[in-house]
Amino acid sequence: MTQTLVVTSPRRLPRILRTALVFLVLLAVVGAVFSAVSPYFLTSDNLVTLITSISVTGIVALPATFLIRAGQVDLSVGALAATSGVLLAGFAPDLGNVGAVLVAVIAGLLSGAIIGVLVCVLGINSLAATFAAMALLRGVAYLLPGGLAVTAPNFSTLSATTSVFALSVPVLIFLGLLVAAAGIQALTGLSQTLSPQPSPIGRSGILGLGLQDRPLDPGTDEADQAGSSQQQRAARRHTLSLIGMFIASGAAAALVGMILTSQLGTGLPAAAGGLELTVLTAVVLGGGSLAGGRGSVAGTVLALLVLSTVDNGLALVNISSYAQQVLHGALLVIALVADRVFVVLRARRERRRA
Repeated sequence: MTQTLVVTSPRRLPRILRTALVFLVLLAVVGAVFSAVSPYFLTSDNLVTLITSISVTGIVALPATFLIRAGQVDLSVGALAATSGVLLAGFAPDLGNVGAVLVAVIAGLLSGAIIGVLVCVLGINSLAATFAAMALLRGVAYLLPGGLAVTAPNFSTLSATTSVFALSVPVLIFLGLLVAAAGIQALTGLSQTLSPQPSPIGRSGILGLGLQDRPLDPGTDEADQAGSSQQQRAARRHTLSLIGMFIASGAAAALVGMILTSQLGTGLPAAAGGLELTVLTAVVLGGGSLAGGRGSVAGTVLALLVLSTVDNGLALVNISSYAQQVLHGALLVIALVADRVFVVLRARRERRRA
């Protein structure tokens, strides 16, 4: 009787754990470097500033993760944040803080709903639709106050100086949304169901929102009608889900605009400039793909943690914000190239297996 020795290769860590390990190592290296070059990096005041910055950007990055996983993108978040902040500051004297908050929130929800309809119902490419919305909203932010800043001295509820349980309000909001986003991804599989899938009728408009070919029993009209009805219901669900994601993105952008106005005491038309680039870079660096189908909440947060730490450290050593934008752009290009290489290599492996 012979014995066969089976040698198995060690199991690889799950991708999310490998990603987390890489970013944690990067974070440790970045932290060590900036701690050495700046005595202010590890001070309590700077750490509070860093955590607040991560939280504010993260509020918008969470819905962006689901959008990019679904093959969509929202470039209007920075402009919408500025517009919402200006609306808050402008309406506060007449409507009070509560009324002004409602106006800003409604603006965010309405903007997200309109963009969602343009993309999901009319089939307009999300890049084009949100780029147009970005230009329009940024123009509105400048037009309403005549290009001037609008003071809001009596609104500090959402600023970092207001704390609950020793945590600032922006941090608490981000943590709450983070738990909700992680729960949605883990429990309902929303990011999976909204991932782009092959469809016999393309990926534009209502009919292309991730519908899969469904096997139907041939030979009966009832089966054909049942299959058609099933696809229509699936299309409606996908449409409503994606519109809801754009609405969530709009609401998050409005919330960020209100937080910035609360922190500065002023509604600035130029506020949140480059926010969309930072968010996009974080999601893609965290494993998201602009082609859809990949991306995770954990990856986005880890990437954002490293990006924000780098930005904070560069500011402490007097590197201009323009250089930081160059860095973000370069990192985004690198991430996009890496994503493309990953897609090509995966396609080659699948062809070899076939």
